[in-house]
This record gives sequence, C-alpha cells and structure tokens, in this order.
Amino acid sequence: MFFINRIDVLIVIYGYKANRFRYYYKFFKDLEGDMKRTGFFIVCAFFFVAAFATAAGAKDIKTGYIDVNRLVNNSDMGKAAAKEIKKLRKEKMAELDKKKAEIDDLESWIMDHKGDMDAVTKRKKLRKLADLKTEYKRMSDDAAEMIKRKNDDIVVKILSKALPLIREKAEKEGFGMIIKNADALIYVSKSVDITDDIIKELNNKLK
Repeated sequence: MFFINRIDVLIVIYGYKANRFRYYYKFFKDLEGDMKRTGFFIVCAFFFVAAFATAAGAKDIKTGYIDVNRLVNNSDMGKAAAKEIKKLRKEKMAELDKKKAEIDDLESWIMDHKGDMDAVTKRKKLRKLADLKTEYKRMSDDAAEMIKRKNDDIVVKILSKALPLIREKAEKEGFGMIIKNADALIYVSKSVDITDDIIKELNNKLK
C-alpha cells in the first residue's frame, strides 16, 4: 500500500488572475515546507481557499477532490507496483530472518559455553556477535530505505500520468479548483470526488 502525507491544493485558473493566484499558491507551498505542525498549515490552506473564492468574485466555484492514496492504490498501475513491493519486502525479510538466525545461534552458543570459554575466545565471540547485530541493523535500514524509495518512485510516476488527465477534466468540465489529499477536511461530498473517474481514465490510457 502506498501513502502520501502531503496536503496540497491544485488550482485551475483562467484569465488575468492566474499570476496573482499562482503567487499565493507558491507562498503556501513554500510555507508548508517550514511547518512543524500540520494543523497550522491546514488553517492557512483554508484561509487561502476562502481568499481565492472571495477574490475570484464567484460564489459557486466548481470544486473537485482527488484522494491520492486511493488513486495510487486502486489504479492498475498502483496494484501492479504493490505486488512488486510486496515481493521485494518478502525477499528482504527472508534475508533479515537468515541473519537473525545467525545471531540467535551465536547467542545460544555463547550461553551454552559461557562456563568453559577462555578470555580470548569469549572476546572474539562477543565481537562477532556485535558485528552481526550491526550488520543486521544496516540490512534492516537498507531494506526499509529501498522499499520506501520504490514506493515514492511509483507514487511520483502515477501522479505524473494522472495530472494531465486531472487538468483535462478540470478544463473540460469547468472546475475552478481541485483539492488533493485534503485529509483534515471535516466533510467531502461524494459529488465532488472525481477520484474514480481519474482512476478509470488512467487505467484506460495505460492499457
């Protein structure tokens, strides 16, 4: 399963106001990177959306919503990638289990022979045990990083394929604003959720 933790607002803007709102959007995107608390950014995002609606001079701006986690996880592309990641995770777990078994065997040997080992042997065995544990941690960290990188890569790849479809739908159907990953919104009506439409279009495009 893939996870996206960012909170963004995608805006489709027409006419002379585009530059002004592109500036506001960039301001909030830059601000997001410096936020220590997600809640504060969400408040800013709400103010931004309200300011956009007011400045645009339209009470009925057509708004859409994209659930990026669902887009990634439910698309054919995402499902195929999830299988690959599951296979990779299984392979890495097998390697870690093998290394863990070495550690357990050595620990058992040390416990069984702690009364009859000389100082030199004991020192060598304990050093080897420490080295095995260090190697295990390195392998574990490397595996986690590899899986995370593969996950991030497929998310970026799917979004890069989906974004032109989202823009095309926005322009064709007259959306003034499309929100993505608005997890903290109290309520999102199904009538504004265009995720399934984009998933269908993405799947058809990649057949």
